[in-house]
Amino acid sequence: RHDLTELIELLRDHDVPFPNDLDDIRGLTPFATEWRYAEPPPESEEPLDRAWAASCIQRTKQWAFQFVPHP
Repeated sequence: RHDLTELIELLRDHDVPFPNDLDDIRGLTPFATEWRYAEPPPESEEPLDRAWAASCIQRTKQWAFQFVPHP
């Protein structure tokens, strides 16, 4: 599964509290689905804001690490 909206909804459906302030991670779904197995986006698409994407990923990882045992 690569649809981040669907994954967030599954977490919430199973009483895993996904913070509302991380909802913007949904904006990365096209990179996980449409463009993962196909051609890159056409040039007319808005360029990826790399700082925003890195921030979304970092904040989501920090949240997720609380559920994963660390070595």
